Amino acid sequence: MFSNQGSQVALVAPGVSVLSTVPVGKGTSAYVAAGTTLFNSAPLEGSGKGAVTGQYVFCGYGGAGEFPAAVNGKIALVQRGNDLFFYEKARNAKEAGAVAVVIFNNGGSFANGFTLTSTDQPWTQNYAFPLTVMVDTADGAALRAKPNQTITVSNKTDNYAVLSGTSMSTPHAVGVAALVWGAAPNDTAAQIRQALTSTASDLGSSGFDNMYGNGVIDALSAAKLVAPEKFGSPVEPPPVSTGKKRSVGRH
Repeated sequence: MFSNQGSQVALVAPGVSVLSTVPVGKGTSAYVAAGTTLFNSAPLEGSGKGAVTGQYVFCGYGGAGEFPAAVNGKIALVQRGNDLFFYEKARNAKEAGAVAVVIFNNGGSFANGFTLTSTDQPWTQNYAFPLTVMVDTADGAALRAKPNQTITVSNKTDNYAVLSGTSMSTPHAVGVAALVWGAAPNDTAAQIRQALTSTASDLGSSGFDNMYGNGVIDALSAAKLVAPEKFGSPVEPPPVSTGKKRSVGRH
C-alpha cells in the first residue's frame, strides 16, 4: 500500500488511476471498447502503438500451445499468470498471428507500470511487440464470457497518463482547499481546515483513525458549510463530537 498512514493524516483524497497531465507527448492513453462499453486499460511499456478493431479469441494464459489457429488476424485475449512473463505472452500471440493482445489481471484491477521489456532478456528491447494492454479481472472475465465480439484496442501517445500515488491525491486535497477558500475568501486557514475535516466522509473506523484521518475530502459539503448562502439553502454545522477527540494533521 503506497498511502501514508499515521496520526498526522488529516484527510484522504483520490489517488488511484487518476487521469493526470504529463509533459507534452510523454503520456499514453489506452482503452478497450466493446460496443458502447469502455473498459479502463493500462498500456504495457514496449507495446506497439495505434488502434486495432476486430474480433478477439480467448487464448488461456498465453502459452505457446494455447493459441488456436482462429486467432490469426484477430485480437488475443489472455489471462495473467501461469508463470509466464508478459513478453512471452505478447510474443507468442504475435507468432500465432494475433494483431493485438488484451491481458486481463488475475485478481483485482488493472495495473499501470508493467512492461514487455526486460534487462534480463536483451532481445525484448528491440522486439516489435504487438499492441498490448491490460484490463482488470472483472472486465476480462466479462469479455471471456462473450467470445467473438468485435472490440477496439487503443494505445496512443497523449499529453495525459493514468497515474497513482500520493502525488495524485495531494493535488486533489490542495485543489479542494483552494476551491472551498474561494467560496469564503474572508475565512481563516483554520476555518477552512475545520470545514474540510468536519465534512469529510468517514471511512474505516468510526471517527478519526490513522489510516483515513477524518475521511475522504468532500468539496461540495465543505463549500456549503463555509458559504451556505451561495447554494440556495442554509446548512446546519455538524454537531460537536463528544466521542474520541479528532486531531488535525498534515494532508
